[in-house]
Amino acid sequence: MICQRCHEREATLHLTTVTDGEVQKLHLCETCADKAGFTVEGPVSVSDLLLGLAGGALAAGDPAPAPKPPLKRAVPACPECGLTLAQFKKRSRLGCPACYEAF
Repeated sequence: MICQRCHEREATLHLTTVTDGEVQKLHLCETCADKAGFTVEGPVSVSDLLLGLAGGALAAGDPAPAPKPPLKRAVPACPECGLTLAQFKKRSRLGCPACYEAF
């Protein structure tokens, strides 16, 4: 399948989104995916999908969003067990019932 943005290279990233019952598919080559901000270096975890960290699909021809500078703020953590968001992403499991509220 050919990339929907450049129409030159083979698509290696295939995204499917469902919005209000409408299915949209986006097929990008590695170069266009990098330009659009999709940097998937391995399989996407279920926790990334649930937290919405896998990225959103861009319509073909949309300009790539400008990269955002990292925010310097306190690391989110569960007030009960102390589990951080980074730890949750690594192990894909919440630590305690309070984690559901914290994350």
